[in-house]
Amino acid sequence: MTNTPTEGLQLTYSDVSADPMAATQLRQLLAEWLAEHVPNAGDRADAITLAAYEALANAVEHAYADRDSPGTMTLRATYHPADQQLHVTVQDQGRWQEPTPTTNRLRGRGIPLMQALADHPRIKPGPDGTIVNLEWNLAQPAED
Repeated sequence: MTNTPTEGLQLTYSDVSADPMAATQLRQLLAEWLAEHVPNAGDRADAITLAAYEALANAVEHAYADRDSPGTMTLRATYHPADQQLHVTVQDQGRWQEPTPTTNRLRGRGIPLMQALADHPRIKPGPDGTIVNLEWNLAQPAED
């Protein structure tokens, strides 16, 4: 797993194995990056990290369910200090699976959780994988 530094405040991990251990590592790396580079995330850092982790977990669990071995996923976070906008993208190259209703109260919470935690969540399934874009305006206080 390598970080590809780019101009500005950006964190990128590409072509990471879509497995549970990698998702956990990416969650930790994002949390550390937020603490170091996005100090005004403040109390929202946990929500940002959790929303991104839910997207990563969905890639791990669902995107490659029809394969014998894990595919890959990408995590990208970009912070624009001038307007205090934070963008987090999780992308896979797997196959979208429509969420199915479940009676298990511990399942099926990922997408609603991302929607509740991000200011502007967007999920774009396509033939070449799914892109989850999560955006926060850190200039505004978090809504309760």
